[in-house]
This record gives sequence, C-alpha cells and structure tokens, in this order.
Amino acid sequence: MAEVESEVVNDMLLEFLETWLHNVLYISNVYPAQVFSTRCKYRVKVRQSVFPELNDYIRKLLLSLLPSIKSKMVQSISVNILEETKVVQSFSLQLSFPIESVEVNVTDDKFLLHCQNIFKSQLTALLNCEGKEVASLSDRTFEVHTQQVESYENDQSDWILSDMDITMETSTKLTPLLFNDAKLFRMQTLISN
Repeated sequence: MAEVESEVVNDMLLEFLETWLHNVLYISNVYPAQVFSTRCKYRVKVRQSVFPELNDYIRKLLLSLLPSIKSKMVQSISVNILEETKVVQSFSLQLSFPIESVEVNVTDDKFLLHCQNIFKSQLTALLNCEGKEVASLSDRTFEVHTQQVESYENDQSDWILSDMDITMETSTKLTPLLFNDAKLFRMQTLISN
C-alpha cells in the first residue's frame, strides 16, 4: 500500500477511535451526561466531550497510539471502568490487519463509504448497549490499555461471533457487539460486565 493511502487509513482509524472513546466514556457514566454534547458522525448521533482536559487527554492518547497504528501492531484498545479499584465494566476494540498486501484504492468512494458504514455500525452497536448496564454515577474512573502483537505471524486472533455471549470463569460476561471487515482492517467491539 502506498504511503499516502496508508496515511488515509491511519487518519480514518484515529478519527474513529476518538469518537469511540468519547462514546465509551459517555455510556459508562464516568462523567455526567452534561459533559457531553450530541454531534453527528458517520451519519449517526454520537456524544463528544466538551470538557477540555478530557479532550486533551484523548488527543494525547491517540497521538501516542499513532506509531503502533502505522506499524499495524495494535491488537486491541481497552477501556476499563473502575469503581474504587475494581473493574466493573470493560470495553475492548479489537483490530486486525492483513498479513499480506491487499490492493484497495482508499480514495475510491466505495471504499470510503464502506469504512464509514463500518464505523457507523460499530458506534451504533456501542450506543445501543447503553441499556445493558444500569450504571450509577458513583466515583467512577477509567484506564486505557493497549495490547500489541509481536508480529503478524503471531496475530492469529480468534474472533468471537457477535451473536454469542460468553461467560468467563470469573463470572464476567463477555459480549461481542459487532464484527466488521474492511479488507485493510478488521474490527470488533467487546464488552464485559
């Protein structure tokens, strides 16, 4: 993939990740609803923080991820919601990139629309899970973790089908929301309560 095309994909992913993070924080009630305004992104109503310190933190976080995204080594980005020191909810966005080169014209309107629809469907699934967790506005905080692959050969991630709920050994329920494939990347959002 040419450098310019790679930059287009990286920029699209960063823009989506920013929107995804704002909406994870909104639905998890880490901040009061008044901290968020309604915007339209990817033809869907989303929430965006109006709190300058939070926006600055998210921008710095995304800039720190840029080298890993450029090198296609990010495997997942997880946001853990904590009450005191206990994780009460976790949102994970899994990413995967093709091992072999894929020929896609990233300036083609069909490809750009396809990516926009993927981002829209991911955000819609995330926002629709809002009623799954009735969260109190107690003293909640959050932490963000990333997981990286060591090499493409080691990235043989198993994808969980989005119509399954899996109960893990620790009585944590893992719910995959949606899986999408855009040829140049695949993504899936998972929530655990």
